[in-house]
Amino acid sequence: MSVFKRFLAFVEISTKLASQTPFFIGVAYALYLAGKIQLADTALLWVAVVMFDLPVTMINNYLDKRRANETPHFGKAASLAMIFTTVAISLSIGLWLSWKHGLCFLAGGVVCFAAGIFYSATPISISRTPYGEIVSGLVQGFTIIYLVVFVNLPAGYLAQAQLDWTSLSFNANIWNLVKLGLVTLPAVFCISNIMLANNTCDVERDVKTQRYTLPYFIGKKAAVLIYKLLYIAAYASMIASVISRTLSPVTLLALASFPLVWKNVKIFEAEQVKAKTFVTSIKNFVQVLFPYMATIFIGALFR
Repeated sequence: MSVFKRFLAFVEISTKLASQTPFFIGVAYALYLAGKIQLADTALLWVAVVMFDLPVTMINNYLDKRRANETPHFGKAASLAMIFTTVAISLSIGLWLSWKHGLCFLAGGVVCFAAGIFYSATPISISRTPYGEIVSGLVQGFTIIYLVVFVNLPAGYLAQAQLDWTSLSFNANIWNLVKLGLVTLPAVFCISNIMLANNTCDVERDVKTQRYTLPYFIGKKAAVLIYKLLYIAAYASMIASVISRTLSPVTLLALASFPLVWKNVKIFEAEQVKAKTFVTSIKNFVQVLFPYMATIFIGALFR
């Protein structure tokens, strides 16, 4: 296998959809709210998101290979060089944007970095616990969209903090944060379901490497039930966004994908086999979020 192909496998390039789609949902929502995009800051943030998503995957894959006594994609020195380089680029951009946009933006970035580090690079990694679905869903599904909206909307639209030598003041627009949370729910649920489907398929294999994920504790039957309910909740949140006037009524067009998604859900419910049915969670991710993102962009055009 060529070095390039090994690198693509090392970073699991096919999984990058899970972070890029929420980012562009954030762009669509920011455009819907503001009518324009701060192109330079948005582009820098995109680079930072990509550069941090890569090392999180690299760390997870390197450690998993070591724990399973398998040959890593690259040696230790090369792996560390790639990890530290991408982290440094992401951190540098994040600090620059934090200096420009303030403490509340920095707080979102710290959450992403902390989750990335604790996800796989600590003795008790989040990916090896029952909390992986929750953390991955919230960090990638909510926090990334939060950061995109933050750099594109006026200061104080979501939250604002001021720090001086003697005091810290903080103000948050609760209603705008609630609306943002509602907009992010489809992404949160779909990302969580990718992790849940993966862990449900791998539960027996994971136990052998002392990886005790959510399906290990609740069983496959309950995991599949949660998997089904999260897709229903994703579509329900779209309806709630329209009812609350958070998004345009055109968002309801995204509901048309439900029959396709439910067909995939039934396939996964019948058989949880990594090589055969895990792909249904990826298909559902696309079938739920791509139409959703498109309708937000359309809504922005007619707002």
